[in-house]
Amino acid sequence: MMKNMMERYVILNPEYKLIESPGFGVIYKKKESVALDKIIFRVKENNTSVWINSDALKILELCDGKRRIKDIIEMIVSEENCNKSEIEKIKEFLFLAYRNEHILIDDLPIKKGMEIGGSKEFYMPLHLSIELTDSCNLNCAHCYRSKASNYIDPDKLDIFIRKMSKETLMGVELTGGEPILHPDFIDIVECCVKNLNIVGVLTNGTLLTEKMIEKLSAYRDSLFFGISLDSHDPEYHDRFRGMRGAWEKTVRNVERLINKGFLVRVGMSVNQENMYHIEPLLEFCMRIGVKAFTYSPIMPFGNAKSFRWEIEDLKKLAEIEKRVHKKYGKVIPIVKEHSSSSEGLYPNNCGAGWKTFVMDPRGYIRPCVVSDSRHNIGRIDFENPRKFFEKNKEISNIYANLLLPGKGVCDNCRYINFCSMCILRAEKVLNEGLIDPGDCKWFKKIGKEKLDKIGGIIHGD
Repeated sequence: MMKNMMERYVILNPEYKLIESPGFGVIYKKKESVALDKIIFRVKENNTSVWINSDALKILELCDGKRRIKDIIEMIVSEENCNKSEIEKIKEFLFLAYRNEHILIDDLPIKKGMEIGGSKEFYMPLHLSIELTDSCNLNCAHCYRSKASNYIDPDKLDIFIRKMSKETLMGVELTGGEPILHPDFIDIVECCVKNLNIVGVLTNGTLLTEKMIEKLSAYRDSLFFGISLDSHDPEYHDRFRGMRGAWEKTVRNVERLINKGFLVRVGMSVNQENMYHIEPLLEFCMRIGVKAFTYSPIMPFGNAKSFRWEIEDLKKLAEIEKRVHKKYGKVIPIVKEHSSSSEGLYPNNCGAGWKTFVMDPRGYIRPCVVSDSRHNIGRIDFENPRKFFEKNKEISNIYANLLLPGKGVCDNCRYINFCSMCILRAEKVLNEGLIDPGDCKWFKKIGKEKLDKIGGIIHGD
């Protein structure tokens, strides 16, 4: 079969898009072909998106419908001086791409155009968290945002989404503040779902109405909801969120969303008190039909700036996490806080600042939802986002190659359970003087100069 294929013309399947990025590429199915649950819950056996190395990217770029497989191999061999073994690997890759329907072949030249986005010279986001507003109807004990009345310009955002969908952007999460407070919330959701594969709304769930859910139900194949719920105990949740009756409203709307066929993921913010609520909350979520569950320790920013995790509490949390994953991991997806789809390409990196970014209501771009204005990369040009990311490629390059704190780097540091896989937590430990920079193995490997460039100003030599 391979011999017959050599004389045939080849092109990227028009159901897919090819994204270029420094050192790697992504093949992903366009909107009409997407299975939403497989993207959200990172089902490994699906072909929704495939990460490829630079060699595979180069091969697929040559699949333009004007060349035969034979021509492509000859071009690569002449440029790279490939040996026989390497030629066989190229053939095997093309056969696998054909079997996976990433490429199409024909006896005649194919005139359909390829869709390629991104750049091999600089990073652009595959995923973006968009803070529609700073406003919120709750007063959460752990909130990292300062309350204000800023709202993102919906017309500018519409232009941005349309342009970025033609580049690299596959999905967004609409957050805040409380995103539903934006006066044009529904219109923004509609713009996003019409242009992107997947859209998430991250909300406290108290302001959803039956009318709103009904209107958005037309988009449930592309739209999911991430709902904040911090306990199975209504009294605790209400106290933590700063509003009486919040738990009841949130749970009622979770059930409404599920009844309308939406995928719902519950997110829990964990501290020393409610870490013992993880298991009973997970069981409650399973009973009402929630499709995924995630939790993360609160961080000492914003309203929780005086919060401290004690070493013993972190150890107890690690034990709870291990038990919960073992007991329930095969029943309901428990999404890890720092999981990445780029395994094998950037295995030690969470993706912040190169694969995923955050946009605030005024258009400022930063690497992570819990980073603050110190980490702002700059203000986006809504009409020319490509130029922005090209201009700031040095910063993104630092993030892309930044080694994160964790096992193998920090050894037996007493803060490893807090800092692991998070630059911001490590910064906090250093800036609070909890550990001397000279004693921090991660800091010594990264260096002050590099951290200063990305806004993580560490005091000390």
